[in-house]
Amino acid sequence: MKKVISLLLVTFLCFVLTGCGSEKAMTTKKFTETMSKEGYQLNDISEQYKNNQLIDQAVVASKEHHQIELYISKDAKKSEEYFQIDLQIFGEKGNNTVKEETTKNTHTYSIIKNGKYIYISRIDNTLLFAYVNENEKTTVDKLIDKLGY
Repeated sequence: MKKVISLLLVTFLCFVLTGCGSEKAMTTKKFTETMSKEGYQLNDISEQYKNNQLIDQAVVASKEHHQIELYISKDAKKSEEYFQIDLQIFGEKGNNTVKEETTKNTHTYSIIKNGKYIYISRIDNTLLFAYVNENEKTTVDKLIDKLGY
């Protein structure tokens, strides 16, 4: 029994000390580079948020019939506030396909409703947002994986 407890304790400490369960937030530079390589047109829309207390930077990547947006806040708390606003606007459970996950420094929500796929993901002080046609879900999910969200 002591061996089992010791093993569990060591495993837990390794998990805590190595930062397992923590994701790394993306910078606007990395987002721009990655999306540009994927053939997306980029637009810095930070000026639209100059009076917004929650958003410091905003970049939109557009291609064909969809776009992916990256928002950066001063801190994780402000980013989570913005996440909750988006969730109130786009998140309805009902008969829709919903997936929600929360970890130490992340909060992710996705839903398929009315032919649309909506993806909202917060890592630390960043928020990634996609609102696309449902048939583009696979393409967008692959890109989201590349971005680390």
